[in-house]
Amino acid sequence: MKHDDGMSKFLDAFLEEMDEMLQALGQHILALEKDPDDKSVLQELFRCAHTLKGSSGAMGITIVSELTHEMENVLDRLRNGEMKAGPEITDLLFACLDVLQDIRERIVAGDDTEVDISTIVDALKRVLAGDSIGSFARADTAAALAEPAAAVAGKINNQMIEAMQAGGLAVYLVTTEMEEDCSMKSARAFMVLNNLKALGEVLQATPGQEEWEGAAAEQALKVVVATARSADELKIAAETVSEIKLATVVPYSSGLLDNNAVKPNGSKLGPGIETVKTEAHSPGRTVGNKTVRVNVASLDNLLNLVGELVIERIRLSRIGETFVGKYESDELTRDLNDAVLQLSKISDDLQEEIMKARMLPIKHVFNRFPRMMRDLAKETGKDIDFVVQGEETELDRSVVEEIIDPLMHLLRNSVDHGIELPEERVKRGKERRGTVALSAFHAENHIMITVEDDGKGLDYERIKAKAVEKGLIGPDQSKTLGEEDAIELLFMPGFSTAEKVTDISGRGVGLDVVKTNLEKLNGAISVENRPDGGTKFTVKLPLTLAIMQALLIGVAERVYAVPLLAIAEIIMVDPQVIKTVNGREVIVLREKVLPLTQLATVFDYPAEPLRQRKKLYVVVVGTGERRVGLVIDHLIGEEEMVIKSLGSFFGQIDGIAGATILGDGSIALILDIPGLIKYITANQ
Repeated sequence: MKHDDGMSKFLDAFLEEMDEMLQALGQHILALEKDPDDKSVLQELFRCAHTLKGSSGAMGITIVSELTHEMENVLDRLRNGEMKAGPEITDLLFACLDVLQDIRERIVAGDDTEVDISTIVDALKRVLAGDSIGSFARADTAAALAEPAAAVAGKINNQMIEAMQAGGLAVYLVTTEMEEDCSMKSARAFMVLNNLKALGEVLQATPGQEEWEGAAAEQALKVVVATARSADELKIAAETVSEIKLATVVPYSSGLLDNNAVKPNGSKLGPGIETVKTEAHSPGRTVGNKTVRVNVASLDNLLNLVGELVIERIRLSRIGETFVGKYESDELTRDLNDAVLQLSKISDDLQEEIMKARMLPIKHVFNRFPRMMRDLAKETGKDIDFVVQGEETELDRSVVEEIIDPLMHLLRNSVDHGIELPEERVKRGKERRGTVALSAFHAENHIMITVEDDGKGLDYERIKAKAVEKGLIGPDQSKTLGEEDAIELLFMPGFSTAEKVTDISGRGVGLDVVKTNLEKLNGAISVENRPDGGTKFTVKLPLTLAIMQALLIGVAERVYAVPLLAIAEIIMVDPQVIKTVNGREVIVLREKVLPLTQLATVFDYPAEPLRQRKKLYVVVVGTGERRVGLVIDHLIGEEEMVIKSLGSFFGQIDGIAGATILGDGSIALILDIPGLIKYITANQ
């Protein structure tokens, strides 16, 4: 996908803004579908399209600016009450959204192929003309992207100016001249453009960045700006830049720019125009930039450095304690102790602030699902009310990126096999419209996400029958399984209750993958079932993957860390109650058999036989039938720790998730409990 090469340094910012606008468009189109007369929704849709048109035009991505311009025309008619947003129009707007999302993906992939948007643009124009276009759905979207074609060159025209004015903005041409002896024309031009950008939306600028280099000193910079501010404010903003000798501001009209004017058609843009906006502003209100976008890698590096700082702070604390013990009356010792205490406070505050900077509202994930649920409901012929709660709940962005697929799978399952068809629900005495609820909330140091439906629930007998049919359990074993055990079958590899394969996942299909992916995040999943009343999946996740709460344990004079989220309980066991079943040492814990494993044996350390030990510390880990009792030598205590990767030199090691540096400078390996259980099962 082509864009202005001179603006490549701003591409990441543009793509991030485009992603935000596309998510907002999706939400507002859904809201419009529910209430076609909501003027505030129509205004927000117009604003999103307008913002995308402006920023894409500035980047020279004409295809986006042209499509969003036509969307603006339709939305303007809708918000003025000249048209009504029926199903035909909302389907068309969704199709426009699909095209824009595909264009963004092509830009990200570096695909230079131009896209033919003539089909969808023609549909928008026909809607404006009052013609019927029928149902413009995904098939039409695919056709709109099927063949490459040259993008139509965009330009500032009367329609664009009218659209700006309808939004309460004025369009001005700002012309500046520089001092004759100005030695940094490019830098001055950048500063002028930056000042004007802060007051409105830069639509065009001439000359371009390359033309500024080596240009004549008397060359003027011309900028077209759409703004809610006055001409005097624009003039002051331009003339406050040093070595700008003159600035004139006049209302813009066609032909004021010369032939070298830069239009949103892929030509060079003026130097340093940045398209990032942190907040929309209304006429007459000044909004300062109170946020800044930072590369995630920088936050990761900062977090690592803070982790190192915490480690060194703990070392200093221990050194300080030693000095206090030896030279308690010495004034320098007291000063050292005070400095260490202050350093502790500062490092703790710094770590907390960096963690806050890494946190994102989970709405960045949840916003993806309403459109998906709408399409799934139409595809399956079901009437579904999708409820979202807790969107402002925050968690680390590293976790945000990893939970999208598991949640998507759970939601698809709820639609396909949870919610019944409307007629079936009526026969069962339920409302025709089913409900699927997605919610998030904090619980101590974790985040809980639930996916709940009011469908038919899980049929335990059918689950067990399917497990027998697929050879996962034997017929005799199925007769002894309780309800909790039947639910555990859902997460076995290869299990499915679906009668036929469809594009939508059936309940149970892939739930083993969902569970595995969550366990990689040190998370867990549980199920609550109400026969004929619905099913509730609860996902429990750490707030961050960079820092975690862990239990430090001792094994053969070495220290290991066990994530607290993976620990069910810690018990003291009398060696005399240990039994042997099928060659494995086990105990009975609350009427369930719990296999025991000595961690010393797993890591090839010399180990005393369990029955010869005086007492046993057992850490119970895992969930459901996969619980294992890890026998350790001693407990050390709970600690918050920064997780560090083992790096490519060691690669992936079964049962080890990473490492952490302790306060004394020593290294403790962090156990990967799901991987460790698999290793134990396979080797014992």
